[in-house]
Amino acid sequence: MAQINRYEAIARFRAGRPPLNLARALLNARITTCGRDTAVANTEFRRAPSEIAGRKVVCAHVSVLA
Repeated sequence: MAQINRYEAIARFRAGRPPLNLARALLNARITTCGRDTAVANTEFRRAPSEIAGRKVVCAHVSVLA
């Protein structure tokens, strides 16, 4: 089986799920700083009517503008 990259895995997951009931409530948002220039953002979510919680992971790169 050929290895797929993370982008392809996420794209396949999103293409395979139904586009219904994707609204979610965000809970327990936390931002933790790691020095002056770095932080980690973490939040949980729930989709109605389920009581199952999920965790949202976001990655970003920020560059200083001239």
